[in-house]
Amino acid sequence: MSDPTAEGPSGEPVPMTPAAGETGYEAEGAADPVLAVFAWYSREIDREWKAAVPDQARLDALQSAQQACLADLNALGTAWSEEAERIAARYRVRFAELEGKETPFADGPDG
Repeated sequence: MSDPTAEGPSGEPVPMTPAAGETGYEAEGAADPVLAVFAWYSREIDREWKAAVPDQARLDALQSAQQACLADLNALGTAWSEEAERIAARYRVRFAELEGKETPFADGPDG
């Protein structure tokens, strides 16, 4: 089974999936903001479980959001660098919203 291809500007075949060595999000550190958001949800889930009366609706929402993080982490494994950067940018903004801060990772994953 061959990889799907498209036609490039000069008629040459262009693979529609990343080639070996191009997978795993070429943008270094693209997973860092996704992992930061995942960790935030993990902390909040833990806090909610430890509450005197856990809010099941909040737990469900947190767990659903955490599952979305996992799906995006999996997507990074086969994403082209442009898509990986879009995912990372979305999670940088989301992390800032969750933390109530300006956009973190502005100068890269280490801040």
